Amino acid sequence: MREAWENRLEAREPPPSLSVSASASEDDKQCVVCCEAERSHALIPCGHLSLCEACSGMLLLGTREPLCPLCRTPCKQALRVFQS
Repeated sequence: MREAWENRLEAREPPPSLSVSASASEDDKQCVVCCEAERSHALIPCGHLSLCEACSGMLLLGTREPLCPLCRTPCKQALRVFQS
């Protein structure tokens, strides 16, 4: 999983799917970095719900200037989002 995250970070390219809709398919619910775990964390300040817990931690702790993988906005923190 860390390797996938590092590859995306190095490439600095957004993932193919950029949005999550109410009727999202199973693929659209997966983390945009590892593509394995379910999205659970929104990045602050942009608000993109795009990462799982593990990848959000690696993003924030693993780089000096963490950037949102979707819009490249500098991130200050990640917020756990609970969906019903």
